[in-house]
Amino acid sequence: MKKIIIVFFASIFFSAGAFCADKYAEIKAEAVGYVNTANRFAESGDYINAKKNLDKAVELQQDYAELYAMRAYMKSELRDYSGALKDYKAAIKLDKKNADLYVNRAAVKYALGNYKSAVTDCKKAIKYNPRIGAAYLTRGNAKMNMRRLKSALRDFNRALELEPENADIYFSRGFTKEQRKKYAEAVKDYLTAVDMNPDFDEAYKNCEIVQRKLKSGGFTQEDRDIENYAFKSQKSYLKRSEIRYKMKRYDAALIDLKKFAGMNPDDYRAYYYMAAIEYNLGNFKSAVKYFSRALDLAPKNPELYFYRAIAENRVADYDAAEKDLDKVIEIQPKNGKAYLARGLVKEARKDFKSARKDLNKADSLGVNLAHVDIYEIPFEIK
Repeated sequence: MKKIIIVFFASIFFSAGAFCADKYAEIKAEAVGYVNTANRFAESGDYINAKKNLDKAVELQQDYAELYAMRAYMKSELRDYSGALKDYKAAIKLDKKNADLYVNRAAVKYALGNYKSAVTDCKKAIKYNPRIGAAYLTRGNAKMNMRRLKSALRDFNRALELEPENADIYFSRGFTKEQRKKYAEAVKDYLTAVDMNPDFDEAYKNCEIVQRKLKSGGFTQEDRDIENYAFKSQKSYLKRSEIRYKMKRYDAALIDLKKFAGMNPDDYRAYYYMAAIEYNLGNFKSAVKYFSRALDLAPKNPELYFYRAIAENRVADYDAAEKDLDKVIEIQPKNGKAYLARGLVKEARKDFKSARKDLNKADSLGVNLAHVDIYEIPFEIK
């Protein structure tokens, strides 16, 4: 659970406006210079130097709450939580009704496992700003860890009313539902988080964990809907195409592969698997076309030559099939499947003597018609 917590608590700090560069009319000019430098370091992820510059700004201007809040944020990023708490305390002393300060301090307390105190700070934040979604999210997370699951869900629902596009809230609500064994509902929330943030790794992982739980325990009728969402639980268009294919959503699988090709124009796998789909649907000419496009990108790949030959054989283009199999054998002299396939191509051309040599060679390599179906092209993403 700790790993999951850290994923979304950092975003709460950032969303609360921990460093804003346009609020310094009341600050000494020299302090503003240090603040601007700190901002530049923070934007590049260099929180150590950002903090050093804020130390100098605070020395020059000790009566401005925002400076303490900014430095607290830097300390939080550096995992100096005790230092962050001191700065938030100083900031709140100067600005007692600032809701952002309370919610950010709550997030630090939350990271330290002080959930009860985090709830108290969130309550204060909500008092001063009832429409601050981060306060409901942080309070819900704290309650979840205190096993106050129903109350946590109420906070997440309120947070979503205020921030309906926040993936972190859907993730937290999904995790809480998972704890209550509402697995199908949990998956829907995880998948909504994924749709909003395609890089939300924890949401993918949790979704897969829930699916395994359901499958190991046996699906109830209510939970069977999980399969309708399963394809979304994969980060990659490539992998998702395989799941859609297995669900017999062939058109959707092809759409994913085309998206993958658009994003990765030099990756032959998109065309390889388009070809596999077309072949398995009986569209052999289209399969040949896609295998050819894949070979343009990977001209030394023997698997592509082999499968293109199989597709060419299906459209009775025996010359092309034999040439492709010659290429496979040139690259892989001990590929028994290639000898078997070439033998069958030669039989189709009624070149029985040469065909027999290839079939015998395949047999000597441990491959024959009784062992393998060369006319099946697997659709399995590697």
